[in-house]
Amino acid sequence: MPSIWVTNMEPGCNHKPALKPEFVDFYTKLLQTFLHPLGKINASNANPLQLAAHLQKVFNVPNEIHVDMMQDELSNKPPACMLKVTVVEARDILGMDANGMSDPYCLLTVCKDEHHHSPSHEKHPHLTHWNSFPDDPTCPAPTPPVPGSEKVSRRNSDGRRSFKKGGRKKSDDATSNSVAHQFQKQRSDTLTVTSRLHKRKNSADGSGIASPRSPVHSQSMEAECVFKTTCQKATLHPVWNESFDIPISSIRDTELTLTMWDMDEETNLWQAWKSVESDHKMAGIKNLFRHIKHGINKNTDDFLGQVVISLTDLPAATRVDQWYTLQINSKGSGPSHGGKCHMRLQFVREEDYCKAGNSSMLTFYHQLASNVYRYEGQKYISEAKGPWDGKLPDISRHLLNCFAIQQGISKLSQTLINLSSLLEFHHHQSSPAYDFLSFTRLSINSLGRDEVDSVSVNSLPESLDNIQRAGEEKGQKDVNSKPGEEKGKEDSDASLMDRALREAMFHVHAEMIAETTFSIYSNEAKDVTQIYAENPQFLSYELEVTESSISTYIDYCMSPVVDCPALFPPSNVQVLDILKSKCRLNNISSLLQMKVWKDRNSIPHQRVRKLLEGAIESDTRRWLSNKLEELPQPEGSLKPADLLKLLDRLGEGMGDMMAVLRPTKEYQNFFMRFTVDYNKVVAGETDRMISASLRDVLNQLNQYQVRYQKFPENIAESSKASLKLYMTVKKMYSVLKANNHTCDGLEMTNYHTWFQEGLIFWLVTFKYETFDRVRRALEMDKDVALVHSVVKYSNSAVDAQSCFAKVTEEWQKIGFEGVDSRCMAITKITDLICEGAKLYAASIHKKLEENGFYRSNSGQFDIKDKLCITLNNIEHVRAYLDNLPVLLDWEQTVNSLASHHDNLAAGKLTYSTLQRMTTKASRDIINMSGLLERKIADKMCQEVIKVLGKVVNPRGDGGAKEEHLDEFFTYIDHNLETLYKQLMQQIFPRIVEEVWNALLRGIISLMQIGKQPQYYQELRESLEALESYFQRPGLALDSAKIQGYQYSFLLSQLDLNSLSTHDLMLRYYKEMATDMATPGEYFGHLGIRMACKEETGGEKTILIKVCNAVDLPGMDRSGTSDPFIIVEILPETAFDKPLVQQTRHVQHNLNPVFDETFQIPSVPLELIEAGGVISLTVMDYDVLWSNDFIGEAFIPLQQARPISMNQSVDHCPVIMMPVKRPHAASGGAFDILKNRSKWDKIARAFHTRRLKAIENQKPRTDKGTSGPPLTNARLAPFLRQTLVRLHSYMYSVPALTTDKS
Repeated sequence: MPSIWVTNMEPGCNHKPALKPEFVDFYTKLLQTFLHPLGKINASNANPLQLAAHLQKVFNVPNEIHVDMMQDELSNKPPACMLKVTVVEARDILGMDANGMSDPYCLLTVCKDEHHHSPSHEKHPHLTHWNSFPDDPTCPAPTPPVPGSEKVSRRNSDGRRSFKKGGRKKSDDATSNSVAHQFQKQRSDTLTVTSRLHKRKNSADGSGIASPRSPVHSQSMEAECVFKTTCQKATLHPVWNESFDIPISSIRDTELTLTMWDMDEETNLWQAWKSVESDHKMAGIKNLFRHIKHGINKNTDDFLGQVVISLTDLPAATRVDQWYTLQINSKGSGPSHGGKCHMRLQFVREEDYCKAGNSSMLTFYHQLASNVYRYEGQKYISEAKGPWDGKLPDISRHLLNCFAIQQGISKLSQTLINLSSLLEFHHHQSSPAYDFLSFTRLSINSLGRDEVDSVSVNSLPESLDNIQRAGEEKGQKDVNSKPGEEKGKEDSDASLMDRALREAMFHVHAEMIAETTFSIYSNEAKDVTQIYAENPQFLSYELEVTESSISTYIDYCMSPVVDCPALFPPSNVQVLDILKSKCRLNNISSLLQMKVWKDRNSIPHQRVRKLLEGAIESDTRRWLSNKLEELPQPEGSLKPADLLKLLDRLGEGMGDMMAVLRPTKEYQNFFMRFTVDYNKVVAGETDRMISASLRDVLNQLNQYQVRYQKFPENIAESSKASLKLYMTVKKMYSVLKANNHTCDGLEMTNYHTWFQEGLIFWLVTFKYETFDRVRRALEMDKDVALVHSVVKYSNSAVDAQSCFAKVTEEWQKIGFEGVDSRCMAITKITDLICEGAKLYAASIHKKLEENGFYRSNSGQFDIKDKLCITLNNIEHVRAYLDNLPVLLDWEQTVNSLASHHDNLAAGKLTYSTLQRMTTKASRDIINMSGLLERKIADKMCQEVIKVLGKVVNPRGDGGAKEEHLDEFFTYIDHNLETLYKQLMQQIFPRIVEEVWNALLRGIISLMQIGKQPQYYQELRESLEALESYFQRPGLALDSAKIQGYQYSFLLSQLDLNSLSTHDLMLRYYKEMATDMATPGEYFGHLGIRMACKEETGGEKTILIKVCNAVDLPGMDRSGTSDPFIIVEILPETAFDKPLVQQTRHVQHNLNPVFDETFQIPSVPLELIEAGGVISLTVMDYDVLWSNDFIGEAFIPLQQARPISMNQSVDHCPVIMMPVKRPHAASGGAFDILKNRSKWDKIARAFHTRRLKAIENQKPRTDKGTSGPPLTNARLAPFLRQTLVRLHSYMYSVPALTTDKS
């Protein structure tokens, strides 16, 4: 309890000790509250004088000063008050609308009772008070000055109160008794007991329950005299929860009237009231109410009932919370009452209540409650009644309630402050030497014995002698008492205090529930966070003092935690019971779970969290330190044996730690009641200690591996040990992560970076072990035997793939977190497995080559099981490469890389690199396997070729050919069946394809040339049969693989050789005419016009006009030529006799102009469509010798333009054709005709003629170039002349003009 006296006096000051000014204000406010109560005083409660006397005892104020301050306050005018009205809800009201519902709202007004008027009302228009009405039996009259007292102002010059011992004529006891006697005498002379019934009887239903929600204060809508609630639509159970603060000028003969109405949207009572003149609002609204109740005014809202409450009947120091019956005073028939209305009423002091926040009154109440609890507790203990149970006597409880209610302090605030006061008393009681008594003794010593009167000294709880004696007795008791008895007493004290705390917390909980729900008809319930969000200042002061007192209580309760058993490891649940008992954690948990906290981060939550976390961390640190001290500590550089021992012991120690670090549900749930995450705290402390030791060991490991990096055995040994440690650390991190879900602050989160250097040595070890196992697997698989009858490969393939699988599985277990490091490692592992697979395939080929398999062997070849198993082994190992994208999780790795560096291109490039590595390795392995497959196919074909030759070149009749074909298919069936049974499913199609291609190569090599077309037609039929055989479902060769390059070549040769000589000549000339390739040497151009006319019988007449030639080569010695043109339709076999025509020769001219037209009648349409051509051969005329060949040009007959019978060829455009010289061509129709020339005369004639044109090509003698001219100067005159002739000809012939149009 803080001192109430001013003790720090200035030097040389003669003033006597005085009360502190702040205490004077506080004590005056208390006296004002108790001496001027608001409302009717209940005879069962203490009267104001008793409250004032009890207040004096609580604060130990000297009697002289107490009487002086009480007389001063009684002489003051009572303060103004307000009536706080809360309209909570209503039930079972009348339904006035057509839908059976109502739209209710309430009007409230305070007015004088017209039927009961007292003259005293006019004398005392201010606040009605127990000391103001002589008719009130509970209200004493004003107290006159005490007779015989010589008191004047008892204030010093500085405003502080003082008192003198020698200045009194009577003792303080006599003075006090005189004041009480005069007070009671004056009250009995002036007050008489009156009892009357109110004209309107209020029906208060005691069954109503207080609203669990603090209402929102509403303001007056229009005037000071009438207040209106909101209108609730379509309901018979409206809920408002609206509060109104109504100023009260006098309580005497004053009534509170509540009227409930059904809102009419067109004309309502509130609008009618607003229309009343402001000077006569009260009279107007009374008349308006009266008319409505008596049915005079029908055009307004419907009347639902009213409640009239006399203010003189409202008790003082009480919060009224009741259900009132709505009375209906209607004439004639109808209900007498219409439901009930739930209201809360209480008087509050206007001056204090209207202050913002009312924090000063909360401070005063806190001081009052703290002193009351301390006084009552010390009094109870000093009277040797045993430990105090925290229950206040009725007078103290009434003292607190009276002050709280009249100052407008809510019940929730009151209960919170009471709880804080109880905890403060517990703290002072639990402190050594009883601080309260020590403080009292100190206050007496500071005043001096000569300056303190006997009354004030005797009024203290204990005298100095009693204090000292009590201390001596306590010390003697402590010495002589037994531990069991002392513990029993402490347990008894704690039990009573715990019970008192639980009761106080129960009241807080009940009041907080009242704040969140307030109506039985409303589903609306606010959460605590919502209340604080709407009103940030809600319970600000109350929570501040509550947090302080609870935090102090928590410190006291948690002090024995050091004597409790260790909280780690969590092996014994009984430890929690001991901790809960010694530290009173049940009380702390209840305090922390009160609904008043905004969140679980208040000061008490933080305090208990800090204390418990500190205890858990301390015990965890102690246990881990003992474990880490057991690790070997080698001196100097690590030797191999020391390293392995250190890593193994560290891994074993971490395994033991993980065994006790598993999340424990019992411990976790226990500490979560105090917002302490047990597992997270343990994980955090473990992480800090383990991380430090682990980094130190890894530094030594890195130094060791750098020192021994040239020794593979040492690196492999240390890498295996470090990898084992890494897996242990990973498991440890997963355990810590399970305990600490957010992983905030864990140093081990980046544990993978500690193994960054070790990762390189892991990959190197993987490579060495993989290659070594592949080599050893091939060495051990000498017999190439099947692993099992079900599988089709041997042990070496199984061992090789198992080695690859071990690497990928090991990497999956590693799960390295670093993005860049993981990408690097995956690339290295992919390359490692690719190289290992290639090594396996290359080793097999080397083994086959050493055994002479690839050398030619003329003996009979049969498919062996070992060859099939060898192929299967290679394919089995290669197939593992296809699974690497999934096994190594390429996609996620490259996506993480791209996201980490914010570079999508880097991710794509990495993925393509990985794909390229596996694709190239697969292609190389398939190529090596393809060599073996082709060799097998070739060896098979060496046997097949003998039978195939009989099929390709049969001798005898057709039956022999069929027999040979059956023999061929029998051999193929036998070998393919063996391959199908022994080879893997993915290899068999490849080797079948190789066999097919080998057969095609054999047919091509066996096929003869120059045979009759029938020979090739029969061979094609055999090829079709062979093709059908290989297209069977079991062989699974599709068309794309069958019709490959060799098949296409063979088929084209068969088709050409199957044609007749005439068709071959047509194909040859067609190829010559459609050849658009630029000639290697330029020999000029020919200009022609070409047309055709229809004839009867489906034939056509071909018209050809040879116009001119340009840039012809010189063939004579003079460098010129005498050119002429031979016109002929080819092939000549289309006619009975050759149709050969020629132009005249033009001497000494390389750009001759001929202008000669030739007509070839009766050309068959079939020849035109089949590809017949017109041959234009340019020759050099010689008189003595044979004509020289200059060149030739071919044009298809299909290009002849159709013209009518009356048109000429001049109507057609000129076609410029390059002059070419033929060359010897290999293959095609020319070679076939050449080969047929042995037995075909027509073919021989064709070959002879074409061979002459090819071989007899005289070189040119002019100075011409090998290319076309650079300009068209030579063509210009000819083109100009041609255009002039064409123009004059078209306009000179009318028929042509008409047809043209």
